[in-house]
Amino acid sequence: MASAATTALVVTYRSADIAGELCRTLGDLAGACELILVDNDSRDDTVERLRSGLPGVNPLSAGSNRGFGAACNLGLSRVTTPYTLFLNPDARIDRASLGMLEERLRAEPSLAAVQPVIRAWGWPGVTASRGIGITSFYEGFDLGFMRFEPWAGVGAPFGAPGVTAAVSLWRTEVLRSLEGFDPGIFMYFEDVDLSIRASMSGWGFEVLPGATAQHMVGTASGRARAEIWELESSFRIAMRFSPDRAGTVRRFLMREIRSAAALRRPGRALRRFARLFAGIARRHRSTGRPFIPAAIRPADLPTERSLRQFPLEPGGRLKTGPGWIGEGRFRGFGAFVSTSGGIFTAALSSESGPATGRLWKGDMPGEPFSACSSPSPVSFELTPGRYYLAVDDPGVVISVEGAALSV
Repeated sequence: MASAATTALVVTYRSADIAGELCRTLGDLAGACELILVDNDSRDDTVERLRSGLPGVNPLSAGSNRGFGAACNLGLSRVTTPYTLFLNPDARIDRASLGMLEERLRAEPSLAAVQPVIRAWGWPGVTASRGIGITSFYEGFDLGFMRFEPWAGVGAPFGAPGVTAAVSLWRTEVLRSLEGFDPGIFMYFEDVDLSIRASMSGWGFEVLPGATAQHMVGTASGRARAEIWELESSFRIAMRFSPDRAGTVRRFLMREIRSAAALRRPGRALRRFARLFAGIARRHRSTGRPFIPAAIRPADLPTERSLRQFPLEPGGRLKTGPGWIGEGRFRGFGAFVSTSGGIFTAALSSESGPATGRLWKGDMPGEPFSACSSPSPVSFELTPGRYYLAVDDPGVVISVEGAALSV
């Protein structure tokens, strides 16, 4: 049998709860790629569960929590295949999609990396990432994040400013030439920095709609700490690549001042200022070659992270998924699971005038609906499955009142 062309590189940290899913994903890829696991000093039973679920696999120990990028670099030092697949432990890709990514890199020698269209875990109509965009503050974001795009898996490959480290296939030679991730970035936007450096070296990136993956996208809870890490990372990247370092410091400070005034949370504001001033005090080495992020299309901007799942009707037979921005409110689309069949009734109202849309089941459009400023009754016959109430205008907010399911 021919040797594998790809090594899947996975970094774990306290991943015991998802170790079973990770073992299933990697088990399905067995034979299609080599495997390197690096554990960032989890101090739970992550490693034991992985050894049990993947016989013969012995994860490397980072010795301490060195951050995502540094752990990836440790794993990268052991890679011997032409391609390296970065794969988050809470993400999944199948053999067919991996094969498509490999074939694209073989066919296009100008590409540093490619990624699939990544879907929210369990919700194939909801985009988690179709590449990464880069803001003027050198922050990264997933293009199309949390948008209802059932058609995103169709079409020709297209370019992107960069690819996400959640699921992407890189040329190992490119990673080696760039010396891997910046170990000074502990968490968040490591892929932004890596993509910028690859782009400045003349490499390109593409997204393959025909290749798909899934990612367990987190909710809004716990974002405060993450935002502080994101601030630290984006400031480091900005100081390396901005054409105006002094102006960059002023822009970051002014943004934090405006944000602090708007939030009215002094403790959170002080923590963010402390991280920012610590970053300013460090001696960030400039590359001497500026990188200016490209303009962002409105259709690529991310939408709000969803609330945690809640019952849509008193019986608990309809439970919400992505898209909801409050109990009984969604923007653009509201996903839900029906655990039993029956007649779904509710009253829909639009917060911005008349609106139209459709109820989708999976990737199939169903019955239309309309909503205006006053509640309008709707009725749909459901069978067990996953549904999306999708508005034709993705910016419209819809309120759902009196939802019920009669069997």
